[in-house]
Amino acid sequence: MKLIFFYDSSCQLCNFEVSHLQRLDSQGKIRFEDLYTPEGLEHYPDVNPQQAMEVLHGIYQGKLIKGLEVSLLAWQLVGKGKWVNWLNWPGIRILSRIGYRLFAKHRQFLSPIVARLLGIKNCHCNPSDQG
Repeated sequence: MKLIFFYDSSCQLCNFEVSHLQRLDSQGKIRFEDLYTPEGLEHYPDVNPQQAMEVLHGIYQGKLIKGLEVSLLAWQLVGKGKWVNWLNWPGIRILSRIGYRLFAKHRQFLSPIVARLLGIKNCHCNPSDQG
């Protein structure tokens, strides 16, 4: 069963993560759906594009999943769960979810900063531009 991973292609930081996941997904366990491609969303009536621009959305085993769970599952599916599994440890799990929610809420401001730290150029994330 594939994970359907919805992402914002206008965000270089999002593209950075997606490109890494695509490169590692040799078994085709993830299907990436660009939130800016209307035909990609017409098959998923349960996915609200505006909400998906605010919080990461995915569908796995017929269920809608959101937030950090989508990213963690994606990394597990490509065999790199050890990189992220610690985010589910007791105590850290609560903090990682709070951290994700704060990052998602302030993504427009924080993404360029994180992108600079990662060496990604021209990073901008503007969910309000979603058409």
